[in-house]
Amino acid sequence: MSNSRFTLITHVSHMRYNFALLVIIFLVCSSRAIGQRLTREFPYAGTTYRYQVAAVQDSSVYSLHIQALKSREQGTTIYKGRIAAVFNHPRRWRITIYAAQKKKSGWTTQQDSYLETTFDLQQKTVSHFDNGALVDAAEQDLTDNFSAEWGQINSHWALAATVEYFIVNYNRALGKYDEGEELETEEALMLEQMMAERQAERDRQIAAIIEQRQQTALVADTAAKSEALAQTPVENAVVATTSASTDSVAVSEAAFAAASPPLRLEGDLSLPFVSQLPVDNKVYFIEVRYDDLNRIELKLRRYDADSNRNELTYASYIRVKDSADVSGKYHVMIHFAENNGYEWKTYPGSYLECSLDVANRQLCFKTIGSKLINCLRNPENQQAIREIPATIVNMERQEVLLAAARYFIKECPRVLVVTE
Repeated sequence: MSNSRFTLITHVSHMRYNFALLVIIFLVCSSRAIGQRLTREFPYAGTTYRYQVAAVQDSSVYSLHIQALKSREQGTTIYKGRIAAVFNHPRRWRITIYAAQKKKSGWTTQQDSYLETTFDLQQKTVSHFDNGALVDAAEQDLTDNFSAEWGQINSHWALAATVEYFIVNYNRALGKYDEGEELETEEALMLEQMMAERQAERDRQIAAIIEQRQQTALVADTAAKSEALAQTPVENAVVATTSASTDSVAVSEAAFAAASPPLRLEGDLSLPFVSQLPVDNKVYFIEVRYDDLNRIELKLRRYDADSNRNELTYASYIRVKDSADVSGKYHVMIHFAENNGYEWKTYPGSYLECSLDVANRQLCFKTIGSKLINCLRNPENQQAIREIPATIVNMERQEVLLAAARYFIKECPRVLVVTE
């Protein structure tokens, strides 16, 4: 009897230990997930807002920094305040954004003025409550921005949804747009660095092409001299026959190889990726990076020389299918998206597919789905093929992405949002 009791007590103790261990692991993982910095750009009503949420002090207190962007390089801070969040409740998450005012000494948080958003995980509902000065700052008709699947909800999504609800429905509580302030972010430096690296890579490619052309011209010149030597009188060429025969065969093979060199696909689609993209005498910037859902996010901006600004013209996501090692094909799909005033709605069934055929040295473009087909410059031209010049001996995966984006901008102008 005593042995059975001891065994039962030991079993219960192990169960309690395992349960406690699971709770600790869950809390640690949640803390790590919540503790990561969240940075997003959010276009609304003709302005692109960049906001950053970062944990401070502990996992329940966050700093919130909102900027209004004039361009990729310039913007202004319109809010610096605090967020209180509770994510450790099994049924309800609560996020509170406090109002803030800019004074000479800096931004001050107003504890009695706030927006409180509650996510009921059991009832699958979202509710909002405002207090203090934010009540008067609220829009007359509130806009609901809930659009996620409850099975996929996480702390980052909840924070992003709450901040964007705050921007849309309490825009008057944000600071004024000061034209004199500089953008307080390191992303402008990252952009310059990426542009410099990209330009250096292009310079290396151009140098390689020039060198390859020079080698081709040298081979052709050597072949011409060999043919002239072959046409000289036999008595003058007897001495050179033995040594020249081997060289002539080598020259002929080299000339044949240079006439149609094989195409090689090289490099990786390393992210984040930023590049300049000239199209039809206009300058665009393409930005590609992973988003919070681990999708490959695509943003296109058009540069306006008169205002020296980069306007966001398109935001969506892309998919990549790499079978170059098996079939010699590399595919990039740019998905169709529509802007409804404050967000971009994407369509998984409508996209532009750009395929590189290594063996045939071709870039093949195909438009899928009626949504995007209707936005083509000429809806009847749903497919196109571009031959790759023989002077190009290698192509990087990022070059395929740039080719897809360039074709998308040129042939699908109706999808781009341009503010005049």
